[in-house]
Amino acid sequence: MTSLRSSAAGMASQLLNAGTNVVTAFAASVVLAPESFGLFVLGFAVVTIALATGRGLIGQTMLTQLPATPEGDRPALVRSAVGFAVLVGGLGTVALLVVSQWIGSVVWFVPWLVLALVQDVGRYAFLALGRAVAALVLDVVWAAAQAVLVVGWWLIGGALGIGVFATAWGVGALAGAVAFAALARHSAVPAGPGPWLRSTRDVAGWFTAMSVLGQLEVYLVILLAGALAGARDAGGLRAVQLLVFQPPMVLLGAVLALATPPVARLGAGSSGLPSVWRLTALAVTPVAAVVLVVATLAGPVMGFLFPQYTDYSDLVLPVALQSALAAFAVPTLALLAGTRRAGLAFGLQTGRSILLLVGVVVGAIVAGTHGLAWSLAISGAVTLAVGTYIAWSVLTTVPAREAVPA
Repeated sequence: MTSLRSSAAGMASQLLNAGTNVVTAFAASVVLAPESFGLFVLGFAVVTIALATGRGLIGQTMLTQLPATPEGDRPALVRSAVGFAVLVGGLGTVALLVVSQWIGSVVWFVPWLVLALVQDVGRYAFLALGRAVAALVLDVVWAAAQAVLVVGWWLIGGALGIGVFATAWGVGALAGAVAFAALARHSAVPAGPGPWLRSTRDVAGWFTAMSVLGQLEVYLVILLAGALAGARDAGGLRAVQLLVFQPPMVLLGAVLALATPPVARLGAGSSGLPSVWRLTALAVTPVAAVVLVVATLAGPVMGFLFPQYTDYSDLVLPVALQSALAAFAVPTLALLAGTRRAGLAFGLQTGRSILLLVGVVVGAIVAGTHGLAWSLAISGAVTLAVGTYIAWSVLTTVPAREAVPA
């Protein structure tokens, strides 16, 4: 029962964290003029990449590092990670100030970057330590603070502009950081970053590169679609992705965050790894199934949610297949991350990104938007096949490792 409660809280935490950003962007799109919304999107995109860098260096690395650390050493390591987050946030703040010379809207996010990184460290620390309910509390506080500020400002008659949405995002980060300090107490006090850097130097760089690459990949596919097929086709593809790609990716990210710590606790030589791999595959199966069911209802669903893009309904099936195939890659990603094979995981992701982008170009040239969409599914199938082979190779070495005398 406790495990079920923790898993549910972990899923809810990941969904709320991702959903808050989506709702913020949607609300901004409704109330801001198109030009202002475009500036907000640019500023938010820059900050998202900055946070992805910090998440790779600290947050995602924590899912691998903390469970494998002796229990008595964990509080000190968390404090060191918080100190490193403050350092990274300070450097990132300077970088954002430089970027704001070209993208003015970035300046609204500058004061809040350090707090956003600290809050993120807190939620990942709680997830890594099995305190999923505490992670969920941080996300609830983060979302509630943003909603209260925006709605309160609107109720008193204030104009909702870029500054309001960016400030609300920052106040949410502040509230989340305060909640982290209240729940973690002395573990949230920043310490020297040295212990964190030394203990994670073999994986942090790889996780950072993976996090940034993952963010860039989505934008590059859309940019290529626009360049090769036209702006309307890019919009149609994005609408299809919002239907059958973006939602499952949020769910799969949650499963990955929950599956990695158990792998890390077992360690690279454990005979329990195959069981965790199979359980993770079982956990993602409903996600893949629901996506494929939605694909069978593509016409009516697109007509309801994206009526201006109903002529792109035939793209739903290949993009849904891409999502379903990506779901079954999650067990391998958790296996590689948890056993500290971050370089191998990065190599797999890099290969997928290259294959994906080449496929998009070739598919669009050969068969237009349809060829582009089907290239996404084909690249997903190839990546899954390679990833499954890698997982099989890792899992079948477990007995041999255990047979070696200590």
